[in-house]
Amino acid sequence: DPVFAVALRPSDRARPAGNFSIGPGALEGENLSLKTIISYAYSITERRLEGPGELLSMRYDFCVLLPEAVSGDVVILRDMLERTLRLRIRREARQMDVFVLKLGGSKPREFPGAWPMNVLVSILERRLNGMVVDETGLDGRYKFESPENPNDLAKSLREQLGLEISREKRSVEFFVVDSLELPAYRR
Repeated sequence: DPVFAVALRPSDRARPAGNFSIGPGALEGENLSLKTIISYAYSITERRLEGPGELLSMRYDFCVLLPEAVSGDVVILRDMLERTLRLRIRREARQMDVFVLKLGGSKPREFPGAWPMNVLVSILERRLNGMVVDETGLDGRYKFESPENPNDLAKSLREQLGLEISREKRSVEFFVVDSLELPAYRR
């Protein structure tokens, strides 16, 4: 195993699903859409990233491996994407109806290796089929068992994490890909 590694390559897998693993000093993804990788690198949900659909749907494998006790894996992933793809992203605010997630009581217990808040927000957006704005101020990793019935999400969030969710109007920041160039690959 390398002590330090950064790699991005087109995926040669035919299946539509991908794998993503996060560990101390290690980010690895297989067969993930470029949209998913960019969303993770910039800590935004895929719903808030817009750009050329054909390019953002292309699938890649990537890894960022750092020596033990060295941080910055997301920063290196972002830098790799910006340099390799000549990626240019601008921010654009839009007023809209959203679900707002707030801390309803004391801070929930953190679990190393569990979901960071941006991933939890992404899961909620898929389940609710709408934008979720995180106003919790939480930046740790939290366990959440999503209920089968979407109508039970508010109750589950309250019971498991002490979070409240409500429907409100907010200004939502979108990331718009202005420039993206796929590199020429060595054979």
